[in-house]
Amino acid sequence: MMSDPYAGIRSAFYKAIPPELIEDILRLLKSEYRTAYEECKMFYPPEEAHDLRPHVRRAKIESKVRELAKSYPGVTATVEPNTRRTGWHTVIRGENVAMTISHVNQPSDMVRAADFRATYAQDAQPNLFGPNKPPPPQDATLFAILRHGASKRTPRRPDFVRVGFPDEDCTHYVCDIDLFSVPRFLNLAAELWPAKVEVVLDELDLRLRSDAKKKKKKEENEN
Repeated sequence: MMSDPYAGIRSAFYKAIPPELIEDILRLLKSEYRTAYEECKMFYPPEEAHDLRPHVRRAKIESKVRELAKSYPGVTATVEPNTRRTGWHTVIRGENVAMTISHVNQPSDMVRAADFRATYAQDAQPNLFGPNKPPPPQDATLFAILRHGASKRTPRRPDFVRVGFPDEDCTHYVCDIDLFSVPRFLNLAAELWPAKVEVVLDELDLRLRSDAKKKKKKEENEN
């Protein structure tokens, strides 16, 4: 039976970022996905709500995760500027791990290119990964990206939450953890996002479907 070459990475990650904090972040994702959806729906037309929702969701998640981190000794979460100081992001740090949070469309998607992420990756793990290299030591510095993606059919919830460790150039994930498949988090994920849920289609999607039906009916009448 082959050993897991990345067991050391996972072990170092959970040692630096407590599983209890990961559980709290999952709960935060549940609440802020829903809150962002409801607020945008309440105050804006469907089209603007659709476009604004990711920004509101990100602001809520990142500002509140900094508050969460305060409850965990040895863990910090700070807001940092990008290289050009035109935007801000949150960095969660624990022991030898630095982690950021990003939304992506698909589980396998690499986060969009950003100087600050490339810097974190190059500073952290240029010598950790590569062909024929042994697993990194427990105390190696690691850069992790927690990725979440909104459900296309039920945008009030995420479809996935994963933690990836990119290579030094941030072009692919060398090691990836599917938090919905980790035994420690299975029951919580099932409780937060039951398999059988009411499907609430995005209002913009509903309008597009309605327009498509009208167009089809008109074409049928003309024929």
